[in-house]
Amino acid sequence: MSFSFWKFGDTPYAKAIVIPFLIVGLFCASVGSTLLVTNPKRMLDYQEAYQKNSVEFLKSEQQRTTKFISWYPRALWAFVAIGALAMIAYGMTTKPLPNAVSLAALLLCFSGLMIDHFSKERAFAYANQIGSELKKLGIVETGQRLIL
Repeated sequence: MSFSFWKFGDTPYAKAIVIPFLIVGLFCASVGSTLLVTNPKRMLDYQEAYQKNSVEFLKSEQQRTTKFISWYPRALWAFVAIGALAMIAYGMTTKPLPNAVSLAALLLCFSGLMIDHFSKERAFAYANQIGSELKKLGIVETGQRLIL
């Protein structure tokens, strides 16, 4: 989008949005590419850990997933708060650069909300599967089944 505004935009607002959208795009691309590089190695490490001691691996994964699942509500409210501030800032000015920064912040918030939604869905399914596997092994857990 940034390239399109740079190439085809000829209004002050189109020119102002190039850098904020470029920053958002570079941020998203860097996070995504980092995950593409690190996840295959993590998957191999997880397979090796499971082969060595499946019970300990499942217990450690249960602790890890419980910890990062607790961050989803905080992330949701952070995205909502930043998005609300961005909308207020957008409404309070008619200058191109502040409006462009506000729109870029909104784009980042909506992207984050979408990614977070699907991440949370997968995290809950993974946590439930870990709980099921531990139950099959006869390890009684005090926690309940996680539901979205």
